[in-house]
Amino acid sequence: MSAVDEKNWNDKQIESLVEKAVRRSIGDADFRRLLVSDPRTALASIDARPLPVSLNLQFVEPGIKTRTIVLPPAATPSGELSDDQLERVAGGDGTSGVCNLTF
Repeated sequence: MSAVDEKNWNDKQIESLVEKAVRRSIGDADFRRLLVSDPRTALASIDARPLPVSLNLQFVEPGIKTRTIVLPPAATPSGELSDDQLERVAGGDGTSGVCNLTF
């Protein structure tokens, strides 16, 4: 996340927003459809602060199998990874991953 994104949101706040959205989706069919089709708009109805551009949230209905694959950093124009990119691919940097929540 950029410095601006980090200033506006932290992980705990995002988790709280997602929890509120999931709870609302249980009894509000219109909100649920919007959450699946346009999560940013649905979440903005709960909290108007813009979400970080680098944050991709996807909500799916039960029974839909989804896999999120995080790609390694792109190679430089020379076709080689920088030392920083190699370190991230080899050891991970903790900034990406897959999160599956079941309610």
